[in-house]
Amino acid sequence: SVSGSASEMRALMAEAKVDVIKIPQLADALSTAAGTERMTKRFGLANLVKSVHRMLLLGGDESWEQKQITWAGIPDVVKTFLLIASAAADIPVTRFLAQSPAGLSSTGESDLRNYYDSVASKRQRAIGDAMERLDEIIIRSALGVRPADIWAKWRPLWQPTPTEQADIELKRAQAVQIYVNSGLIPTAALSQAVINTLIEAGTLAGLEAAIKKEGPPEDAVEPRITGPQPDTSPSAGPA
Repeated sequence: SVSGSASEMRALMAEAKVDVIKIPQLADALSTAAGTERMTKRFGLANLVKSVHRMLLLGGDESWEQKQITWAGIPDVVKTFLLIASAAADIPVTRFLAQSPAGLSSTGESDLRNYYDSVASKRQRAIGDAMERLDEIIIRSALGVRPADIWAKWRPLWQPTPTEQADIELKRAQAVQIYVNSGLIPTAALSQAVINTLIEAGTLAGLEAAIKKEGPPEDAVEPRITGPQPDTSPSAGPA
């Protein structure tokens, strides 16, 4: 597991560099309490001198060497464990490890979108249905009735950039203009639908309050049908 790997890494860090000192008759010196105390005090002072003066004092028959662990390949092993943990948690590596996406042209956007879609699906399954039933009970308990204009929806996890939002609004406005020009939808109905869309999208701040205060537009603009139109005057004969 990742936690086990982290513990092993901490243990390796503690053993990364170890001083080994060979002392003749060490076992005899440690066989008594007084000898153990002298040995402990001696090497405690030796370690202090080494830390301060960067030197180690030894006796004539003593020798010293340093053991170091080779770290080659260990970072790759740790990275592999982290990738496994990221996959098990169903979280993109870029978000799980807070790192930039790998690759020359990779932005990590598709991974993040898939992650948000997964979270939204789990959110609806885990708590969405239960909250909807609870909301119905709370609304009826608080108001005594169930107004049709009370609704709620989850905020999208993916937030478009200002440029993307402006492009969405432009395309939405162009679509509305096409509907107006086609004349397929009554102007009053289309106007109300556009107002509802803008209110739900939160595009124009204070629009809902302004509509309630001022009321909907009284004079609807008649649809403008573009292109050549047939002559319907009485003088027009059959083609």
